[in-house]
Amino acid sequence: MRQIFISLFQNAFDASVATDNKIVQILVNQTEGFPILEVIDSGAGVPKELREKVFEPFFSSKSKRESLGLGLSTARSLAENMGARLYVSSQSPSTFRLEFPKS
Repeated sequence: MRQIFISLFQNAFDASVATDNKIVQILVNQTEGFPILEVIDSGAGVPKELREKVFEPFFSSKSKRESLGLGLSTARSLAENMGARLYVSSQSPSTFRLEFPKS
């Protein structure tokens, strides 16, 4: 669980660094009894055509020196192994949503 959070927070922080308005929001909510975590950043956003690609191993919008492109793919794999779902729910601002299974 910790690795998922670290990857999401690091991704949001990295996206926000390049902007004048550096904001990372973390929202915790519940929908129909399902716990939900949303990480929202003030970065450039994730275009619709890249929403699934960002979870592929070795995909990164950064240079290979800055990132191996494994953080989000690892986070999604770990989430799926727990029965959770991780996806990008909006383009701008970027919102990564982690939905946990109902316990």
